[in-house]
Order: sequence, then structure tokens, then C-alpha cells
Amino acid sequence: MASASHRTSDDFVKRLIRSNKDIQLSTYSIISQFRDLQKRFSRNVASVYSHLGTVKDVVNIFLDDEKMATLKQFKAMDKIELVVCGKKSSGKTSFIQQLLQCGTFLPIGFRNVTQRNVKFSYAPIEQVCLLIHRLGKDSHSTADRIDVSSFFQTRIPSKTFNDIIQHYLIRRDDTIESEDWTSCLVEICIPSPFLQLNIEVYDIAEPIDMKNIQITRPCFLFLYDNAPISDDTQKYYEELKLSICNMTNGAIFFLNTKVDVNDMLHDVEINEFLDNERHHRYEHLKNVPTMNNELPRTLAECDCFDIFSVKPCEHPVTITMRKDAIDRIFRFAFEHALRNTQQKVKVPSVSAA
Repeated sequence: MASASHRTSDDFVKRLIRSNKDIQLSTYSIISQFRDLQKRFSRNVASVYSHLGTVKDVVNIFLDDEKMATLKQFKAMDKIELVVCGKKSSGKTSFIQQLLQCGTFLPIGFRNVTQRNVKFSYAPIEQVCLLIHRLGKDSHSTADRIDVSSFFQTRIPSKTFNDIIQHYLIRRDDTIESEDWTSCLVEICIPSPFLQLNIEVYDIAEPIDMKNIQITRPCFLFLYDNAPISDDTQKYYEELKLSICNMTNGAIFFLNTKVDVNDMLHDVEINEFLDNERHHRYEHLKNVPTMNNELPRTLAECDCFDIFSVKPCEHPVTITMRKDAIDRIFRFAFEHALRNTQQKVKVPSVSAA
């Protein structure tokens, strides 16, 4: 029954992606036609317009340079960018592995577990590889490609693959300390059904590392563990906000990752338990002054918060909670991607006012 429900969710997401892409491509086409029409119009009426001094002072029939530049910058997004961030022990690694559905291939239990920034992208089984990107002046240039497809006979990798991943992500005692090592972006290309939905996932070690990654219109997924927000979590969030303050298109989804289903009372229905937990944990989040500016007044109005359990557990409550959370993250990320399209569409009408 769970697998059938999962397939239904995947079908919905695929339809949503196709719709998202169609809207962006249509918008891009309309903008291109509009810019071409504006250019031809400006050229044809330039001589007449220069003599209409009185009218020119009253009516603006041209878009100014700033609005034209905004339209010119619009591009249909090839991928949805989801940046996973959170302080140490917030459950990032466990969450990402459950999200990607490719087994437990990432190192867990090490001090400062992921010490490099990581990008996860889709590749079919026969093309599974690692790409090591080094930070250049203007862009990342691929320095190395490591073919690891032989360790994937199915969607779940062998233990050898885990050892290879650990080699590139964890600083060992004999690793030479250098800015070059930490600034590298390790791209892991794997046959994840989640990534196949036109999504790229980034795992950020520290907020300041954002400068080492090229992202255009990211959606940030902020993970935190305890419902009463700790000082360390607040500090990390403030650093994150400072790092993304120049990204006008950034959006943040809050995910509480340490919900314990053992707290569930036996006589309580699954949906009732989950609703209670969401409301309870949302109120804790709302009580943090540095965070509640990002949040609507009530949970019913909020599309940027949910709860999750990163503990290995197949309890029906856990399965339902994870599925609901991932569905909400899907919707939030896709609506965020479309928001940029909507802003560009509104530009011409603003100038006519």
C-alpha cells in the first residue's frame, strides 16, 4: 500500500515538474517576443516620439533600462536547486539519504561528518561518478571525474562505494590542510529517483561556504533538531541569513528533524498525532524572534514548515510523516521556482502605471 502511495506521489511530482517547465518556457518565449517587439517599436517611432514633447512628459511608452535588464536576465530553469543546511547533528546526512533513496552511502558518526560541500545530481546506473570541482575565479572547473559505476549493480551501492565517498568527503589525519581542499565541491552523480525529478541537492558544511557554490535561485532547507530552539541553532540560522542576504530569490523551508514517534499515545490516530506535533513545534519556532519574521501567524497559513524523523524506523507514523514532509518540500521548491517567473511577467505592467 505504501509503495502504491509513493508511486502516486511520484506521478504527481512529475506532472508538477512538466507544468513548471512548460510555464517557464512559455514565459521565456513571451518575454523574448516582447523584447523584440519593444526594440522594433522603439526604432520605428524614435523620430516621431522626439517631437511629442508634451505627450512625452506625461506618458511613458518605454520600459526603463532597469526593467529591460530584468527581463533580459530571465531564463527558464533547468533544475530545481535545494540547499540542505543546518548545524552539526541536525540530521542532515540521514535526511539526505532518506530523501535520495539510494541506501546509506554517506559517512555518519565522524567528527564534523561532511567536511566538504557536496552536490547530488542524477545519473543512470551506468554513468555513476564523482566530479571534483575546484573553485575558479568565475566558475567551478571540473578537475577530476571518478567513474564508480561498477559499484552500482542496482540503485543501492556496494560498501566499496561508501569507502570511496568517505575518502573524498572526510579529512583524514594525513590530509594536507589547505583552502583548496575545503573549497572543492564534490558532486555525486547517482541514480536517485528524487534527483531524477529534475532536482539538484546541495549539502553545505557551513553558511560561509555558500561563496564556494554557484547557485542561481536556490531553495534553502533549514534542518534543526530540538523543538525548543537551542542557542547554537539560532546562531547558525543568523549566519545563514547573513550568507544569503544578497540572494533576492532565496527562500527558506524549516524542517524539525527529531520527532520521536515513541511519544505517540496508543489511542491517538496517526493524523491527530502528526497535527498536534506540527502545531506544538511550530509554536516553538514562532517564539524565536530571529525566525518568526519568516513565518506566517498560524500553521494553517504556513507552507514553509514541517516535521520529520531521521531515526531508522519503519513505523506507519514515521512513513506518513516523511512522505507528507517531502511532499510539502516539493511544493515549496516548485512554487518558489515559479515565483521568479511571476515577478518577470509583472514587469511590463508595472511600467504602464
